[in-house]
Amino acid sequence: MSDYYTTAIADLPLFAEERRKIDLPISASASADLVLRAGTQRWNLLRQYVLHGPLTNEQAGDLSGLSSKKSCCYWKRCSELLKHGYLQDTGIEVRSQVGELQRVCSVTSKGIAAINGSA
Repeated sequence: MSDYYTTAIADLPLFAEERRKIDLPISASASADLVLRAGTQRWNLLRQYVLHGPLTNEQAGDLSGLSSKKSCCYWKRCSELLKHGYLQDTGIEVRSQVGELQRVCSVTSKGIAAINGSA
């Protein structure tokens, strides 16, 4: 792989929260739909942490039903909840269904406030 490709790939954002500035109408529409779906998925996952206590991403995905949806990256939504302070790492790790270590997270007061509508 050339340096051009390495640099170009390194510059790509992993998660764009807003639409690109110049876009075809169909791409802009799809981008808006993606932002809406991501928000709904985060809400659904956060509810699972509130209802069921500390969970792994995998457990939250299974309980929410998102793990069975094709092309749904529920683990990314869990990471976003953690990054923005709605979840916190408990320091506990458990094995996933395929034997990989996963961290267990719990909901924060900010997460509870969001679910209760006061955030």
